[in-house]
Amino acid sequence: MGAAASRLGGSAGPSGSSKAMMRPRATLQAMCTEPEQSEDLAGLYRRAFAEYGTRALWNMRPVRVPTAADALAITQALRTHGRMEGRRLAERIEALCRADR
Repeated sequence: MGAAASRLGGSAGPSGSSKAMMRPRATLQAMCTEPEQSEDLAGLYRRAFAEYGTRALWNMRPVRVPTAADALAITQALRTHGRMEGRRLAERIEALCRADR
């Protein structure tokens, strides 16, 4: 038994049976990049402020009942300052606003 295997408490054979060597598997749902059907505009709007309020939306105030215009007003800031995840959220907001037309 090698030094690494003894520290892990056993041998991790070719099947990877040691608990310490197991890696979490990604699920299909977690890998899916399509927005869920149950998403609504107000939920994405609130999520944007919750996740990116201090980084990208620091100079904006959330409204209680956002309209499509309110949601579209934050997408440029999300694209510019929200990194890749913020850009994806902005795209989902824009897609929902286009679907409402």
